[in-house]
Amino acid sequence: MASSRRFDIGCGWVMWTVILGVACMFVDQRYFNMWQQWKQESLKCVYNPQEALARVHNLSTNLQKQVFGQHLALKIVTNALYAHHKTDKPHKALVMSFHGPQGTGKTLVSQLIAEHMFQDGLDNPHVQFFIGPKHFLLDPDKLVENQAYLISRLETARKTCSRALFIFDEIDKMPGEILDALVPYVDHHRSIDGTDYRGLTLIFLTNTGGPLIKKATIALMVNDRVKREDISLEHFSESIAKNAFTEKGGLCKSDMIWKSLIDYYVPFLPLEKEHIEACAKRDIVESNTLFITPEKVAAKVDYTTYNQLEWNTQHGTRKFANDGCKAVRALVNFYAEEYYALQGNPGTG
Repeated sequence: MASSRRFDIGCGWVMWTVILGVACMFVDQRYFNMWQQWKQESLKCVYNPQEALARVHNLSTNLQKQVFGQHLALKIVTNALYAHHKTDKPHKALVMSFHGPQGTGKTLVSQLIAEHMFQDGLDNPHVQFFIGPKHFLLDPDKLVENQAYLISRLETARKTCSRALFIFDEIDKMPGEILDALVPYVDHHRSIDGTDYRGLTLIFLTNTGGPLIKKATIALMVNDRVKREDISLEHFSESIAKNAFTEKGGLCKSDMIWKSLIDYYVPFLPLEKEHIEACAKRDIVESNTLFITPEKVAAKVDYTTYNQLEWNTQHGTRKFANDGCKAVRALVNFYAEEYYALQGNPGTG
């Protein structure tokens, strides 16, 4: 009898376990379907100017918190996006070209734009991200294939979203003329084959002009005694365009420049030690490694120092980081692992 009762109890537990398991499957499936439906709805391209402007406002706030030493670039970018999105019928596609030394924030700014303007950022199907040497054939004889590929991607993205975003990284490593395929789509045409492309946004990222911008920044601050925060677009725009047109890369002798279709040449200035410390503090907080000091990280970055013999005495000695904030995250990770190893718990970070 006891054995029989234990068998009945065991069967009862198995039966209830099965019932609960099946019920959970139905509940999980229901919530999964609801989540999938919500996800699909959130990824739909339904444009509302007021909502877009709110997104630009939030972007502006976040840029101030995450990007340092780039007052000029942030002002240009937010103003350009605001002007482009305040109407549902802009006069042309927005085209911005980010120029400057490596590690100054060009990629970060483009990523933040994607994240604030679209759900899931770079993973959103309405955001098209290209890396020059990866997505395009480097053989100059493959120009026709490259341009056909680019046009196909652009036209396909536009079919699903009139406000699609295109980001082209490392265009300085692309063969010339590929980007000329974009010219008809970013010109002032009201439509091409019945489709309006004027709502699109295109962003080019390049190190082209980096040495020029660094040299000009130092000259302005040393010779002309211009404060960093007073440097304006007028100091750079013409020289950046000329440099991009003549220097080897995706914009070399490009019709994009020749026909004045790039709306904004955005200079990213070389970073000083205080900006490296700000980058380090940001990454330390994000990685929850508050036992690391920003000063310790910044001390390991390579700088070019301009002493008081070259600077007027009101400015004092200045240090410009040779590679900007590019190595900061790796240094934070290194010091974190070093700390955890000393604590006898490597890899906790």
